[in-house]
Amino acid sequence: MRFKPMRWAPLLGLGLVLACQEKPAELRIKGPKTSLESTHGDGGLPTFTKKGQELKLRVSAFDDQARFMGAAEDVKWDVEDRSVATISRSGLITILSSGKTEVVARSGELEAKAPLEASIVGEVKLAGPKDAPQTKEGRTKLPMGETIDLAVEVLNDRGALIKGHPIVWESTTYAASVDPAKGKGIVEGRAIGFAQIIARARGTQISGAYDVEVTDWPPGKGPR
Repeated sequence: MRFKPMRWAPLLGLGLVLACQEKPAELRIKGPKTSLESTHGDGGLPTFTKKGQELKLRVSAFDDQARFMGAAEDVKWDVEDRSVATISRSGLITILSSGKTEVVARSGELEAKAPLEASIVGEVKLAGPKDAPQTKEGRTKLPMGETIDLAVEVLNDRGALIKGHPIVWESTTYAASVDPAKGKGIVEGRAIGFAQIIARARGTQISGAYDVEVTDWPPGKGPR
C-alpha cells in the first residue's frame, strides 16, 4: 500500500493566517479582579487619598474587534511622574504624594495609558473675621447670641488647595455651637466660657482649630 504525501504548504499558510488573527490589537489597564477597581481601564483609575496606598494593576489584551483575548504578556510598567507614584515590575502602584500623572503599560509594540490622580490631605486652615476683637490670649471674643463665620481651606501635601473636600465640624464645649454652611462654619455664642471649634477633613484625622471666648450678652440684648 502506498501513502500519498501530505500537502503541508496550505496547512502552514492557514496556521500563519490564524496566528495573525490572534495578534492583540489593543491593551487596557485594569485593577485587580477582586476589587471595585476591576472595571477601570476605559475611564481611568480611582483617586488615591493616602500616602503609601497601593493598587495592583493588570493588562488585558483585545483583538481588532474589541474582543477579550486574555492577559497581556511580557508587560513593562512605568509612571510618567515618579514623584506622584511608583510601579513595580508586577504592576503594583505605590502612592508617594499628591498630583496627576499617567500609568503606562507596554507589551510588544502596543501601549496603554491610564490617568492617575492622588489627592492627599496635608493641612486644614481656619480663619475668622479680620476685625473680630481678640482677648490677650489670642481668642476671638464672641458675645452670647451673636455669630461669626469661619472660612476653611483644605490643602494637599504639596500645599495646593483641594476644592470641595467635605468637613466635619465640632465644638469642644457647650459655650459655642457650630453649624456647617457652604464652604464655612457658622459659630454662635451660647454660654459664657471658652470653646475650640474643630474642622476635620472627612476621612482623615487632619484638622484645624479656632479658639473663641464667649462673653455676656451685648447691651440691649439677652433675656429680660
